[in-house]
Amino acid sequence: PAFHFNIIKQFFDTMVEESNRMTNSLKDMENSTVQDLRSFISYHTLNIICGKN
Repeated sequence: PAFHFNIIKQFFDTMVEESNRMTNSLKDMENSTVQDLRSFISYHTLNIICGKN
């Protein structure tokens, strides 16, 4: 593992919050299509990595 489990625990709340934001973003786009799923997921993944709330 790249990280000790106790370090990852610190990011749990951030991961949950950003996962909820990502889910809400997808729900808001229900009548449209995500053209590039990789960039969409990368955006939210970077928010988790950077600890952006």
